[in-house]
Amino acid sequence: MNTIDNCANALALAIQNGETYQRYRKAQNELDTMPEIKKKVDEVRRLNYMLQNHGEETALYEAIEEMEQQFEILFRIPQVSEFFEAELSLCKQLKKLNIHLYQGINLDIPDL
Repeated sequence: MNTIDNCANALALAIQNGETYQRYRKAQNELDTMPEIKKKVDEVRRLNYMLQNHGEETALYEAIEEMEQQFEILFRIPQVSEFFEAELSLCKQLKKLNIHLYQGINLDIPDL
């Protein structure tokens, strides 16, 4: 293994051992004990992903409205709320890590 692979593996292990990831895994495990609710959560997550990455403008407003209604219902369940919050925290951590990486290696990516 080269230095980059070793560092990447060490970073992945550090993330896995971190509080943010541990919170996410705990919330995920809790959600796994509720298969019907997890199925609905995954459907909303899938819809959210599709809207962010493949959304067609004509159906966008209807899909967002549907997703918001589903979120509102699901967020009333404490385990679901905790899962979404933990997932968001982990995503923010990974985004921050990506920013550090591309700023640190001078890729000359324009500001978005």
